[in-house]
Amino acid sequence: MLLFINSTVVKGQDSTAYQWEVSGKKIQDKVYELTFTTTGNPKWQLPPPAMKMVFQGKSAQELALQIKDYNQNGHKNQQQLLEHARDTLVKSGWNMGEGRVAPPLSYTAFLQVWDTWIEKGAYAPAR
Repeated sequence: MLLFINSTVVKGQDSTAYQWEVSGKKIQDKVYELTFTTTGNPKWQLPPPAMKMVFQGKSAQELALQIKDYNQNGHKNQQQLLEHARDTLVKSGWNMGEGRVAPPLSYTAFLQVWDTWIEKGAYAPAR
């Protein structure tokens, strides 16, 4: 049984409207499995509850080493890391929606820094 719960519209910085829908399926008494969908980016999904954001609690060194590590970065090689930054899901991070603050650099500036960092070997700082 699929139960429709809610639908809402959120506007991004460029006035693009994103429709969010939340639906749920009853698994047990008082236990539901929720599904969040959006027309904004079909690749977007909530991570499992146990999965932290990749940068949480990491030093700059730990994060750099994790991004470079094929076994920890989604099995991406150097070329795939460059392409990943151009993915619509990554780019959507600059379309924050109403009331949210955009990253401190533009998407174009991010790409320049990312490409340079990856192409020069993705240096990991000492700390």
